[in-house]
Order: sequence, then structure tokens, then C-alpha cells
Amino acid sequence: GWLRRVVERGLTVDPLRRWPTMEALLAALQRGLRRSRAWVATTTITGIAALAAGASYRFAPREALAVTSCRETPATPRDLWDAPQKQRVQRAMQATGAPFAEEVWQRVDVRLDRYATAWASEHAAACEQHLVGTQSSHILDLRNICLARRQSQVSQLVDIFAGADRVVVENAVQAVDALPSIRFCSDIEGLLTAVAPPDDEVTAERVEFLRARLERATVLAATGLYSAGLELATQVRADAETLGYVPLSAEAALVEASALQEAGKPSEADTALARAIGLALTHDLHAIAAEAAA
Repeated sequence: GWLRRVVERGLTVDPLRRWPTMEALLAALQRGLRRSRAWVATTTITGIAALAAGASYRFAPREALAVTSCRETPATPRDLWDAPQKQRVQRAMQATGAPFAEEVWQRVDVRLDRYATAWASEHAAACEQHLVGTQSSHILDLRNICLARRQSQVSQLVDIFAGADRVVVENAVQAVDALPSIRFCSDIEGLLTAVAPPDDEVTAERVEFLRARLERATVLAATGLYSAGLELATQVRADAETLGYVPLSAEAALVEASALQEAGKPSEADTALARAIGLALTHDLHAIAAEAAA
């Protein structure tokens, strides 16, 4: 309340009713902060004994229940990288006849195991924090959407590995290392400031479909299949522009630029990067703008 009154006076249209100087405004803020901190300290000391008495009883059982139920959910590392998938990828890589295929396979296996374990741990953590009441349902949804996208990207990569040729094997380790960070899915501020999906349900479904195709384009380029990745990224960008959803258009332009760079077409890549930066800056898509500029 006190902060609202101070700020509203500073925003008053009538100059005579505003704070006379910035120093006066800052002094009012300092006074309000001192009073607020004093009140919080007094209230905290008064209530802390009662809270402490009940906390161990209330939260310990809930935390134990949350850990048990969340760890028993079907989301495990095997969901991302299971034995049948491993066998398919190993056979495909060995079938290329590349002398380094076995070494690449082992390095890919270790990295995907590590990624899948991190994914499962993050999935369980999100579940537990929601059940114990430290995280809202909305935050849980955002974290699960983020994790679902990571799962989709792994699935796309494994699918390409299962049909590997020598070029894919040569780029396989780098492609796994290029998978997006699992840690971002616990970055609440980042998730909350991300671009919201379209309000229209039909448009939102179309965006998700195109985004999955864009993920495949990214993976194709990362595994050395530049032409296929570029063709798909260009198609997705055209579809996104027809749809009129700018964030997806900017994302597609960025993926298209990356594929053009990898394919050795720097001037065309510059054009695509300029398009991505322009769209991103115009619509406050700061992460895309930063990556494109870099």
C-alpha cells in the first residue's frame, strides 16, 4: 500500500501534486522500506515459534510422499534412451563400416545416458516441488512442456541415428552435445518470460506441429545432413509466415541461418540472420535476437 501511494504520486499528471524532486521521492521510498522491514521483523519473530512447531509435522510427511510418488512415475531415463533404441543405433552405426563407428557409438551412449538421467531427475524434481506446495500448477505445466520438448528433440536425434550413414556418424557426438540444456527447464524466471503460445487452440496446435518439424531440421543440420535440414527449416519458416505467428518465424529464420552456415553459404546465412534479428527485436524476443546476433 505505501509503495503504491508513493509511486502513484510520482506518476500524477499534475506537476504540482508530484514529488518536488527525485530526492524527495527516494527519501519516501527509504522511509517506507524502513517501516516495512520493521513490521516484517516483528511479525516474523512473533510467528516463528508457532510455525516451527508445526513445520516438521506438516512438511516432512508431504515431502516423503512426494518423493515416493514422483519417483514411481513412469518417467525414467529409459523413456528417452532405452535398450531397444541403443541396439538400433549401435547396429546402424556399425553397419556404416566407418573405422571409428564403435568409438563414436560408445561416446554417444555415455552422453545420452547422462542426458536421460538429468531429464528424469528434473522431471521428478518438478513433480516433487509441486506436491509439497512450493510450486504452482502453472509452473509445473511450464516445466513439463520444456521437458517434453527436450524429449522430442532426443527422439528426433535417435531416429536419425537409427538410419545413420557415415556423415551422421562423423557428426554424432557433436549433435548430442548440441542438445538444449535440461537445466533451463528449472529456470522459473526464464520459463515465465518465454513467449506464450497463441490463444487460439487451432493455431497453437499448428505451431506445436511446426515447432516439432523445426526441431527435426535442427537435428538434421547438427548431424551433418545440411541440405535436408535447410530444406525443412525453409519450409517451416514459410509455413510460419503464412500462419502469422512471429515467434515461430523468428525461430525458423535462426535455424535456417544455422543450416546455411553449416552448408557453407555465409552470405545467405547473413540474410537469414538479419531476418531473425529484425523479427526478434521488433517483437521483444530477446533470447532469439541475442543468439542470432552472436
